Amino acid sequence: MSQSSNVLIVGAGKAGLLLLAELNQPKYKKYQVVGFIDDDPEKLSTKIETLFVLGNTEQIPEIVEKFEIGLSIIAIPSATGKTITRIVDIIHQTSSSFMIVPPIFQNLKIDTISAPRKVSVKDLIRAPIENVLTEASMKEIENYTILITGAAGSIGSEICIQLAGCFPKQIIGLDVAETPLFELANQMNQNHKKTTFIPALANIRDKKRLSKIIRKYKPNIIYHCAAFKHVGMMEQFPHECVKNNIQGSINIIKIALEEKIERLVFVSTDKAVNPINVMGISKRIIEKYILAQNSKNTKFMIVRFGNVLESSGSAIPIFKKQIENGGPVLLTDERMERFFMTITEAAQLVVQASI
Repeated sequence: MSQSSNVLIVGAGKAGLLLLAELNQPKYKKYQVVGFIDDDPEKLSTKIETLFVLGNTEQIPEIVEKFEIGLSIIAIPSATGKTITRIVDIIHQTSSSFMIVPPIFQNLKIDTISAPRKVSVKDLIRAPIENVLTEASMKEIENYTILITGAAGSIGSEICIQLAGCFPKQIIGLDVAETPLFELANQMNQNHKKTTFIPALANIRDKKRLSKIIRKYKPNIIYHCAAFKHVGMMEQFPHECVKNNIQGSINIIKIALEEKIERLVFVSTDKAVNPINVMGISKRIIEKYILAQNSKNTKFMIVRFGNVLESSGSAIPIFKKQIENGGPVLLTDERMERFFMTITEAAQLVVQASI
């Protein structure tokens, strides 16, 4: 966060109130929230908790100047990218720095809020986030133990966050990368206290270790996200791709069958459609392997998606780095078109498939 002490919360809804409660914690004692901004005319000049709604978004420049705002935090998780872009453009006219509260499913039973972060490309293009879970399915998840492989990765960590809003019994986050897993555990334990998060440092190639973890926690659902996904690297190291993406996945599937796990969701890719590279072939092989299974005890699901905006190793972070370094921006072909979905949308798709 900025070193400035005066904070303006943009959004006087539930997320704004949760953010105010968070900023009132001792760890944020150097920050002073001076009020809210909201475009609802009925909220204008009303008092929320101890603070007033000072104006609407068009009035942000004058309010920033009047109250010497050093940091504006956008707390409208359900807002579209068009709305976020408009608000960011307005704040850009001021001297205030700005951050945003990450999006969430609109109807989850949250009583905490994710920490504000910098505005990213995905915030500017996002569509409204719908809650795909019914009350009945959310109630069911409350009693579940959920295991996520590749939990510290882009998709795995977002699935952890989305499911935590349903308050499952516990989430087991399995990953081989110790530092990202440590950081995820800290984030989950800080922001999602009502769900027990258990980090499990393990390699999916190690079937004995995997089996021990799954037998210990007996998950109801396994989300299998762990995989090598860099197309170019897998062309250079196909043997590693086979060991990780194929053998590691077969380990997970066999254990799920042996332990009669209720559901297993395999995260695949559009590159598995008529695959022309090693990574795509590895994913297609596992899709075929799953389709060949015939089990009354374990239900298998496969979810495919394409380019995920700002996921590690994807095109956008590469383009951003090239721009920051002064260019040029290198494209495979000037006629090439890319279609993206956000990490939140990708995780939502996976969750929807599993319930």
